[in-house]
Amino acid sequence: MDQPPRHVLTNVRLPLPLLKALKHRAVEERRPAAALVRAAVETYLIQKPSVPRPEATARWLRGLIGSAGTSGKKPANLSVDHDHYLYGAPKKSLRKPSRK
Repeated sequence: MDQPPRHVLTNVRLPLPLLKALKHRAVEERRPAAALVRAAVETYLIQKPSVPRPEATARWLRGLIGSAGTSGKKPANLSVDHDHYLYGAPKKSLRKPSRK
């Protein structure tokens, strides 16, 4: 017996106008909004397949090696700021804590 593909629940943040357009289209097509999102993601991934970029891999490896350091020391904030050390993203540890 063939089983249907297993779906996993995820959350996606959409701007309100985009969400309204999605719901409107779902009503027009008499399909669940989730089905439209899945179809759009599949189309996007088919049209723009992921191709490994050697320069990105090399940069990632250099960042990983550099963050470990030759002296055996590593930054105290490595677990929080790993994206900074690997990809050059802004440091999260420098952000001010959000007030709740």
